[in-house]
Amino acid sequence: MVLTLPFVIYGIFRYLYLVHVHEKGGSPTKDLLTDPPLLLSIFLWTLTSVGLIYFI
Repeated sequence: MVLTLPFVIYGIFRYLYLVHVHEKGGSPTKDLLTDPPLLLSIFLWTLTSVGLIYFI
């Protein structure tokens, strides 16, 4: 699961960037579901996690 760490770190910093720079801190769910780079990070994390759990 260490291989998924870059996706998690990117997601955390992307959310902090949205909150501090773009001032989108109102609804975390809305921010999570409407930001394409954050969605891509979640998708890649999920894909990597499933691959690591079931194929290795």
